[in-house]
Amino acid sequence: MGFLQQQKTILNKDTTKNIWDSLKQKYQGESVNEYFARSLTIANKMKANGDDKEMLL
Repeated sequence: MGFLQQQKTILNKDTTKNIWDSLKQKYQGESVNEYFARSLTIANKMKANGDDKEMLL
């Protein structure tokens, strides 16, 4: 799920509980490796767009 899809998912919900439940359902069963790959992709895109801040883990 890309950032724009996540944003659309969040904007279409009316409560934080609904947002949480929607994202939880979408990512349920995601492995650590899948999460890491997704996070790394986001970090690389941020870096490519000039974000030079250090990531804190």
